[in-house]
Amino acid sequence: MEAKIFKDIPKDISVKDKIEILIKRHENKYFIDKDLESIDPSLSAYIRPINKVTKKNLHLTVSYDMQAKVKKIHWVLTCEKKYAAQVKRKYENNEFKSFKDIDKESALIYEKYCENYCKSKATVSSVNGKKVHRKKGSEVDNIKNDTASENSNEQNLIDQEILKRKLSNELKNNVDIFFEISNLSNDELKSRIKAHERFDEISKIPALSNPTSKDSRQIFLTLASVLDLINKDI
Repeated sequence: MEAKIFKDIPKDISVKDKIEILIKRHENKYFIDKDLESIDPSLSAYIRPINKVTKKNLHLTVSYDMQAKVKKIHWVLTCEKKYAAQVKRKYENNEFKSFKDIDKESALIYEKYCENYCKSKATVSSVNGKKVHRKKGSEVDNIKNDTASENSNEQNLIDQEILKRKLSNELKNNVDIFFEISNLSNDELKSRIKAHERFDEISKIPALSNPTSKDSRQIFLTLASVLDLINKDI
């Protein structure tokens, strides 16, 4: 069971105060990956997290649906257009009787006027030369997709870092062999290249097609060695 990341909001506070807490968390991006010590201590204890927030535990403790609702309410309350004025007035005067009430009114305005929502709702594409509208996901789906994309990018960076370390270790462990190869004669080097067809494309690079100088031969061998290591599926 995941530990709580935020204190429970008291049930006896006003709807306005509850919304303010939720909006402040939203504006601070739920303090994802922030060290607790670095968070402004002047913020209310109900706004600040009580445990470190990550993307994983956030979505396990604050649902995608709730995040989407707060996002819509925040958009309306910060909107300067006339169509948002009534909701803002009712909020300021603490006239909403429940979270559900302000959520319902904000959702209607957001879905009608928010440009980003309208763009995500449908796109125009062509099928057999005809324009068709394709509906995209809801706001909740958009939050899920954004999260999945971020997680995928993070995993790619981790995979790249692992590969770098493996390549570095392999080169270090085989440095003697590498320098031994670099001292081969041109004929011996060409014979070695010919025996490894995967080096052919490198050997076609103009500056390296006939690597007679020490520098160009070492550049060639460095590239070839890295390819060799990658092909070993390390």
